[in-house]
Amino acid sequence: MNNISKNKNNISRNKTEKINVEETRKSLLNTAPRLAIVGASKGAGVSSFVLGLLTELNQRGVPVATAKLNSSLIETTHYRRITRCLSHTLDPWLLNKSQMLSSLSRLSKGAKLTLLIGERGLFDKRPAAFSGLSDADILKASQTPAILVVDASAMTENVAVFVLGCCNYNPGVRIIGVVANKVKDAEQDERIKTAINSVTSIRYLGGIPFEHNAIPVFNNINPSLITKPQLQSYQTRVKDFVNIDGILELARTASPLPFDPMATEQQEICCRIGVADDAAFHLVIQDNLNILRQSGAELKSFSPLSASTIPEHCHALYFPSGQVKLYLKELFNNKQMLNAIRSFAEQGGMIYAEGDACVYFCKELELIDAGEKQHGLGIIPAVATAFMEKFDSDYFSLCSIRGTQNNFLIHNGGLLRGVRDGRWSLKLESSVPCCFELFDQAEVASCKENKRDIIAHNGGFCIGPNIMLSIAQVHWGTNPAVAKNFVDRAKEIVPPQIILGEN
Repeated sequence: MNNISKNKNNISRNKTEKINVEETRKSLLNTAPRLAIVGASKGAGVSSFVLGLLTELNQRGVPVATAKLNSSLIETTHYRRITRCLSHTLDPWLLNKSQMLSSLSRLSKGAKLTLLIGERGLFDKRPAAFSGLSDADILKASQTPAILVVDASAMTENVAVFVLGCCNYNPGVRIIGVVANKVKDAEQDERIKTAINSVTSIRYLGGIPFEHNAIPVFNNINPSLITKPQLQSYQTRVKDFVNIDGILELARTASPLPFDPMATEQQEICCRIGVADDAAFHLVIQDNLNILRQSGAELKSFSPLSASTIPEHCHALYFPSGQVKLYLKELFNNKQMLNAIRSFAEQGGMIYAEGDACVYFCKELELIDAGEKQHGLGIIPAVATAFMEKFDSDYFSLCSIRGTQNNFLIHNGGLLRGVRDGRWSLKLESSVPCCFELFDQAEVASCKENKRDIIAHNGGFCIGPNIMLSIAQVHWGTNPAVAKNFVDRAKEIVPPQIILGEN
C-alpha cells in the first residue's frame, strides 16, 4: 500500500510540476500588441508616417517599443527620443534568426505595443552578401502582422490590385491593413478605399494627402535631430487622415512572440555604468543597453556636452558613437567634464568608447575640411582626422570583428559583428595594443580564412586593462556573453572618487 501511495504522490507531483512549467511558460510569453509598418516599395513614405504615428501615440500616453529592420542607428535614435523607450535594430546580416527573435523578446518585455518598421519594399530581398533576406522574411520569422504603406501618387483603383498581389505573393506574410500615402484628394481616397474593400478583407486605414512643401525627415546638419515643427507636421497628417484606433485594434491580433527564456532572465544589479547620451553621443545599438541591464548593470545617462561631472559611484563609462565633430568646441570647453573623465581613468575606472566617440579620447583632432585642429582628452596617443564635410550614411558599413588579444569584451580569435564608423581615421603616435581587427562585410571570407590584408587601425585599441576604444559599434546581440564579460569586469572596479579640479 505504501508503494501505491508513493506512486500516486509521484504522479500527482509530476502533474503539478508540468502545470507549473506550462503556467510559467505562458506567463513569459509576450502577448502584447505587435505590428509591422512596411513599405510596398522603397520611398513609400514609411519614415514620415511612423514618426507621425509615434508622436501621436506618445501624446495619447501609449508607450511603444520599436525595432528598425536594418542597422540604421539614426532612425532608432529618433524613435527612442519620441517614445522614451528603447529601439532595437533587427538587421538580418548582423543577427541570425534566433538572435533577432531574442532581441525582439528583450525589446518587447513589458511593452504595451511593439512596432517593427520596414527598411525597403516588403518583398525586396537584400543582396546575397547582406543576408539575401527581405523584410517579409523577418515578419514571417517573428509572426508579426503588417500594415502596408503604398505610394498612391500615380494610382487609384490599381492600389487594390497591387495590395491583392502583395497578399498572394507570399501567404506566410500576414498583411492586415493598408495606408495610402501621397493621395491627391478626397475623391481619390474614396476610390482607393472602395476598390480595396471590394477585393480584400484588409482594413483600409486612410489616405495621407500629398504635401508639396513636406519637410524631409533628414533635414538638419545633425540628422539625428528632428525639430518640433517637423514632428508636429507628421503628427497632424497622421492624426487627421489615418485611423489610429484601427491600428491599435489590429495590433492586438498578433500571436504571442516565440518563447525565449534566455531573453527574459534578469540578473541582480551588481554595478553602475554611466552612458553618454546627448547631441554628440547617441548613436548606440540600443539592444546593447538592454543586454547590459539584463546582465546586472544599472545604467545612468549623462551629457559630456552640458553636465559638469559623470554620475556618482560608476564602475564604468560607455561612450557610444554620435556626431562628435559638430560639437567639438562645446565638448572641449567643458573643462569640468574633461577633468572628471581624466580623473576617472587615472584612478582605474573602466571606459569603453565606440564609433566616433573614440576621437574624443585622442590627443589631437584634425578637421581637414575646415583646416582646424583641436586638442582632445589625450587618453590615447593618437591623432584623429575627419575627412568628410557633412554626414553621409555611406561612411557606415557592416563589418565582421575578430579579437586579436584577450580583452574585457571577447577573447583572442573571437568573432563578432557590428557597424564600422568610417568618418574618422586614427593615426597612433606610439605602440598601442590592437584588440580588434575589422573586416568590411564584403571581406568576411578573408576574416574566416585568417587573412590580414585589412589595415589594423580600423579596429579597436586597449589602453591598459580597463580602457578600450573600438572604431566598430559591436552588436552584443551576436554574442550576449560580451555583456556578461563587460559587467563581470566592471563589478570588480572600485568606483573612483572624482576630482573635478579647476574649470
